[in-house]
Amino acid sequence: MHTHRKLSRVALCLFALLSVATAQNRTFTNQYSFGDSLSDSGNLFAATSALGAGTPGAPYFQGRFSNGRVFTELLGNNLALVATSPASVKSSLNFAFGGATAGGAGTLPPSMAVQIGLYQARAITPTRSDLFTLWFGANDLIPVLSAPTTALNPANLDVAGAAAAATVAGGVQSLVGLGAKNIVVAGLPNLGATARSVALGSTAQAFGLRVSSAFNAELRTRLGAIAASAPAADVNLVYIDVQSLLDRVILDFRALGFSNATSFAIAPASAGGGGDPNGYVFFDDIHPSTKTHAVLTGAVVEALNPEPVLGFAATQGSAALALQSISVAALDARIAQVAATNRAKGRTDLYAAFNYGDGNRSADGWRRKFNYTAQVVTAGGDVRLGDNFVAGAALNSGKLEAEVSGGGRYSIGDLTGRAYGIWRGGPVSLVLDVAYGGLDLKGIERTTGFAGYRTSGKAGGEHWGAGVKAIWALDPLQGLNVRPWIGLRTERVKLEGYTEKDVPVVMMDFGAQEAKSSAGSVGVDFAKDTKIAECAVRFDFRAAWHGEMSSSDRSITGRLAGNVTRPTTIRMEDGDGSGFEIGGAATVTLFKQWSGSLGYAGDIRSGDKLASRFSLSVQTGF
Repeated sequence: MHTHRKLSRVALCLFALLSVATAQNRTFTNQYSFGDSLSDSGNLFAATSALGAGTPGAPYFQGRFSNGRVFTELLGNNLALVATSPASVKSSLNFAFGGATAGGAGTLPPSMAVQIGLYQARAITPTRSDLFTLWFGANDLIPVLSAPTTALNPANLDVAGAAAAATVAGGVQSLVGLGAKNIVVAGLPNLGATARSVALGSTAQAFGLRVSSAFNAELRTRLGAIAASAPAADVNLVYIDVQSLLDRVILDFRALGFSNATSFAIAPASAGGGGDPNGYVFFDDIHPSTKTHAVLTGAVVEALNPEPVLGFAATQGSAALALQSISVAALDARIAQVAATNRAKGRTDLYAAFNYGDGNRSADGWRRKFNYTAQVVTAGGDVRLGDNFVAGAALNSGKLEAEVSGGGRYSIGDLTGRAYGIWRGGPVSLVLDVAYGGLDLKGIERTTGFAGYRTSGKAGGEHWGAGVKAIWALDPLQGLNVRPWIGLRTERVKLEGYTEKDVPVVMMDFGAQEAKSSAGSVGVDFAKDTKIAECAVRFDFRAAWHGEMSSSDRSITGRLAGNVTRPTTIRMEDGDGSGFEIGGAATVTLFKQWSGSLGYAGDIRSGDKLASRFSLSVQTGF
């Protein structure tokens, strides 16, 4: 147990530390950031240095209000400082200043309205691939927390929080009007959880939580209205729930590699400070350390780039098709046995089989690579109803477990009923089968960009399939029975949508998905009957090709759960791919009416590893 906990802690630490390296912006051309000290990468320091002494000075890192880079820089674009850049610079600018407020018209530090005015003054024409970030509100509300009137009337906190949120929403609306198409708006952290509030005691903590909650609730509501408005019809508006994010960091600070979540790095040693700043959630009494900024950045990057996340969900439809292929193989082995033997009219056979398979599917567009193992148990029976016809039915119970590249796993359970018929006319046999069953997708865990935390989820589903096959029995060749065949099969899988749980900010709401395969196959079976130690033995061999008969796409749609973002859709090639199958089986007659079979088949696919399938079955007749 202790080893498992240590490994989990190490994994979370690595995700937190590597966020800086992996948070490269893969989508956006330019970045324009507006905000206060949580976004400022040196503007206030540059402006005040020109007046004399730069703020903040040491031990702050090069004018940041932290011990290193802040989240706006960690997003991946190299941001120029508006305070030092000539008017000709129009790409990737940081307009944020430490101490800035959402309200008012202050010029040093410039308020939100003034910062947006500085952007307009540069006559920048935004493009669809530009990113805008906006994070204000803390400096509007921190003074309210210490105001004497607040202690007498705490309801002032609700009013102040809502008013500040309304102002911030007005800034978002201004950016929409200026042509911004991708806007990240950060809510406030719980101001009652900062090192300053913790030091001041329970009342300060309660007031900080109340005002932050009022601000965030109002901001969410107003951003939802903006997102639903006509001017924002093509705007990707993303809200970052910083309150939930920081609460989770503080709750799990040790697992994330922090050593302190209540004091701050530059506090006196007597007050809990000192040592490695990245061991602290907070660098000073209200500002996060750069490591905390990195954790935030990982979540923001994932929220901005949902396509890889949808690629995780896309594997689930593909895995369900892979499970069906193993279930069909169990039935196909039984049909091959029936087609190769002559049975008396009215004879009924019962059989049971266990099939184990493993393999993988390579990445396809946004769909991630995944490995799987699967087991299918089959029980059925068939009866010869006439000289030329055999009818049968079977029940499959299967389970597939998948491990997804990039972090994630799930299992798919399947319970399927199948019916089939075999008609024989001379050397030709025709086979028809149909199937319907339910699917249970559970144990879903997806590794997120938020410090490696794993979301969870589950969903149901259903599937149906049908196949037809023609088999020719050729004249025996030196005691070897040869049966070439050709087949067609269609499989349809429908998985319900589901909403992830357990991890704030990055949980996704996935829509339902449908995966389908329409495949053809052609092959030849060989059978040889002999005796070993007075036991009748039959050896079966198969060589076959299978592949999709048409080229079609399927779509996967999702959006951030509980957010104002618009749904995102990815498309990928549908079907279960193509490959060559080579395999064989040995059937031994154990008693007069009993026999057992052991088989192996390998599925060779381009780009995938060899998929192996092992089978064990017993059958009896009466």
